[in-house]
This record gives sequence, C-alpha cells and structure tokens, in this order.
Amino acid sequence: MLICFCIIVGVLIAGLWPFNFLQKNNISWLNDKDGLAFGRFGILYSKDIINQTFFKDNQITIEMALRSKDESGSSLSHIISFFNDQDRFEDFVIGQWRTHLILFSRNGNFADINKYKKCGLRYALPLDSTLFITVTSKSENSTIYINGKPAKKCQNYSLIPEKYISNEQLIIGNSPTGKGEWKGEIYTLAIYNTLLPKEKILENYKKWKANNYKKFEGDQIILYRFDERTGTIVNNKISPDYQLLIPPLFKTLKKELLSLPRNLFKIIASPIIAFFSCFL
Repeated sequence: MLICFCIIVGVLIAGLWPFNFLQKNNISWLNDKDGLAFGRFGILYSKDIINQTFFKDNQITIEMALRSKDESGSSLSHIISFFNDQDRFEDFVIGQWRTHLILFSRNGNFADINKYKKCGLRYALPLDSTLFITVTSKSENSTIYINGKPAKKCQNYSLIPEKYISNEQLIIGNSPTGKGEWKGEIYTLAIYNTLLPKEKILENYKKWKANNYKKFEGDQIILYRFDERTGTIVNNKISPDYQLLIPPLFKTLKKELLSLPRNLFKIIASPIIAFFSCFL
C-alpha cells in the first residue's frame, strides 16, 4: 500500500510541478546592451507559423549570438527549436548539454528526442563566453561555425527533416513542455532560407563584432536584434511577420499533465498495472 501511495504522489508531483500556477515568465531585457536574459521557467515563441515552403531544397542557415550562463546537467537545454504545429512534436532542436552544442532532427515518427538524429560539437559553449554561432544545413550535409570559422562538419545529417517539417512555431529558451530550459543571454538571431558561403559567414561575424550587424544581402526570413529594450514583443527586422511574444506568465505550448517522472520507470516494470493495482 505504501508503494502505491508513493507512485500516486510521484505522478501528482510530476504533473503539477512547479505548483505555482501563476509562474512569472523568467525572461528580462538586458540593461546595458541589446539582448534578452533567460532564466529558469523562461520561454519565448513566435506569434506566427513558419511554413516549410520558405526552405528551398531543405537549405537553412541559422546565426545567433549568445552567452551561456549555466551547464545543463542530465537534461538537454533547448536554445532554439522548430515546433511542428500539426503533430505537436519538435522537428529540430539546437540545444546545449553541459558545455556541448547539439543538433537534433526528427528521424522517423518519433516523439522521443533520444531517438532523433544528432550531431554535436564538444565544448562549444564554455560558460560566460560570448559566441557567434552559425549552423548551415542542406540535404545530408551540415556545418557548425564558431565565430565565423568552421568547427564541425556533420556528414549525412540534415537539420531539416524533409518528411516532417510543415507549419513550425519558433521557440527560444525552452522546450514546448517547459522542461528543457536554457539559461543564458541571446543578442541576435537570424534565419536564412539558403546556404551561406563560408566567406559570408566570416563577414557577418566581423560585422556583428564591430556592432554593425543589421540587414545583410541574402535570403533572410528572420532577423531579431533584441534591441527593443522593453515590452513583450520582439520585432522581426525583415518584415512585420514572425514577431516573438514574451508572455508575462510562463506558458508552455505543449501540456504533459500527470506524466510519470523518468526515475519511476526504473522502479516499476509496468507503471499502469502498478497504478491500478492500488484499487484492486
């Protein structure tokens, strides 16, 4: 009976955590420069849906300037991700585990991110280091650049999973469930629907470092400079579309109510049978 009671309490804790139903969204504007700071229980997401048709031949380039403030432990911290508005799963994630940068892409109809295709760069995110990170990707070929220089080639890996990406919502600083929080600062984010050449990537890094990172020639869909300094909206400098919303309260995009914590699966072979056995 005691075991059954512990299981029920564990399920309630996992489903209702953190028990603060009016949790403030832990995102704040920086005081001394352009950018946003992300803490625990922070999330930022686009108001509009990004359509697959923007990405010609599955080509994409993502540029971001950021500073990591915490080493993630056993879980993956989601820096940015594309959340599929149709089947409610993430199609790709750029995340941090400890000080490593990791790319995840859906590989089949999997909800479990541990079954996604992966490519990573070890020790790419040392704490309190401001970095300009670029990821370029096309079919079966992706490259990670750090401060304008190529750092890792990912063979047979595409950031965009051709079969599954459709109508996407951009999420920054967390996972759709709110359980993949990333702690740090983001200063700029740009998304292109083409593959930038390495010369242009180095040029953009130099412009950003010289505080001249504005609108460049190319096929940018999105450019966030996070220079509003106040308010609940981050504007896209390319067009009025794809504004980012900073909700005043921590609001996740995917609910996982009363889900079992992972460690319980190590204790009981069949959680469903064990749960219902309490009432037999």
